[in-house]
Amino acid sequence: MKKPTYVGFKHKEYKWKPDIDYRKNPHLYEIGRGQQGVLICQPYKSELHPLWRFKTPEEAQLSAIQIINKFFGYLEEGDFVINAPAVEMAGRSDVERMVTKAITELQRKGVKLDFGTTADDIDSMVDALVSNGEMIIPKVLAEQIGYDRLEKINNRGKERQ
Repeated sequence: MKKPTYVGFKHKEYKWKPDIDYRKNPHLYEIGRGQQGVLICQPYKSELHPLWRFKTPEEAQLSAIQIINKFFGYLEEGDFVINAPAVEMAGRSDVERMVTKAITELQRKGVKLDFGTTADDIDSMVDALVSNGEMIIPKVLAEQIGYDRLEKINNRGKERQ
């Protein structure tokens, strides 16, 4: 018989720490394999865990709809989501460079960004923006990059969906 995945779980090596509020410290969030365990952390534990249901296909479908609606609620007006096929077509590294360049340009202009000021912070921010192949571009970066450019990238990806 195959052991459940939680047997032998190594808490100290685990990416997500229950004592960190990732809404207040998004730069500390690390993308992990399948996002396993993310529901032990805040704000996910209190906001998403109550929606997480999968006993029946109907329950799982409703749960998925509620969770995706919650996700879109987290986005602020003006934030932009590049779809996964678009990130793949454009090349993740090219999209990351575009975001990093926008961050650097804004910092040179003296714009204070909430997600860090050092090169390490920028790299952490770019990594945190990528999830399941999609990339979330905060409003301040979307304005710097240009919504027209982002729409063109996204539309190429929509053709493949």
